[in-house]
Amino acid sequence: MKLKVLMRANGVSDSFDAQLAYRGSLWLLERLLTPAQQYGLDISVAMRNPATLGGCLGKFRTYLGRPSTFTVMVNRQQGDYMKLRALCHEFVHLHQFVRGDLVYRRIGETVHTYWQGVDHTETAYDDCPWEIEAHEQEKELARAFLRTHPLWWPAFDPRSR
Repeated sequence: MKLKVLMRANGVSDSFDAQLAYRGSLWLLERLLTPAQQYGLDISVAMRNPATLGGCLGKFRTYLGRPSTFTVMVNRQQGDYMKLRALCHEFVHLHQFVRGDLVYRRIGETVHTYWQGVDHTETAYDDCPWEIEAHEQEKELARAFLRTHPLWWPAFDPRSR
């Protein structure tokens, strides 16, 4: 497995964001994937400004089919706890792809999204089973990360919990 944390923004690296992206990613990979599932993955994690994310808290990018290359992007202009939750949310999507539940397939000119073999291309965002699962797990994962990394608690804004 290859993990890259891309942290340059306006020529300056933010060490807290870099550590959150790196430590959080390693912890999430260990928590969500077996060593066999991690093998051969190429993962990039980036903290980005909201303009590059279309206003989203986080984004997940991969390629068609069952991929091994992933990019996870998190909005760097949100609170620290929300950055962690967004990272957790996007890593749940990575796990969904690796286990084969979430798949993109091109049919003609359209990219179709399949969840457990069922085409959900026309399903509304809030009703997508992969989003429901990611939203359910993100808060639990974020809290578990903070419980296992207690020295990080002071760095997080208690109002965003």
